Amino acid sequence: MRAFGENQVNRRLAIVAFAMMLLVTGCREKQVVPSDADLKQFCQLALDVDQLQKYYHPEVEGRVPVVILENQYCGRRTPSLKKFGKPVLVLSKKEIEKRNIEAYITVERADFRKSTAKLWIEYPVEGLIVIIEYQKVGSGWIVSNHWAAER
Repeated sequence: MRAFGENQVNRRLAIVAFAMMLLVTGCREKQVVPSDADLKQFCQLALDVDQLQKYYHPEVEGRVPVVILENQYCGRRTPSLKKFGKPVLVLSKKEIEKRNIEAYITVERADFRKSTAKLWIEYPVEGLIVIIEYQKVGSGWIVSNHWAAER
């Protein structure tokens, strides 16, 4: 068996460390700008996530139609969203304040990749935060995981 000198061992360790670093950083997909169809699907799937259902309280006045705060993730690019058989209202912060709406959903943050995505949703009236992960399947998306926590 051939013995390695200290220099050779250090060189091999450096090469292995560099290769592992490339593997870890190179495997993460770059962020992408989602299509309008993808944004609509992300928002509709978010509205329908199991964890959110018990917090909607459609029997309470002012909870239907569901309202989403308009931002770069949900807005003009996401028409025709529905919840409880009715169109979802996507309103600006100013319009929400003007109408004195307390129950609205907001997409606080999003991360879109070629084959994965993640949304951070808040429903302030219920003190709820939901994180939803999506996975690309064929030409569409599915919810691959989600977590919810009350504040």
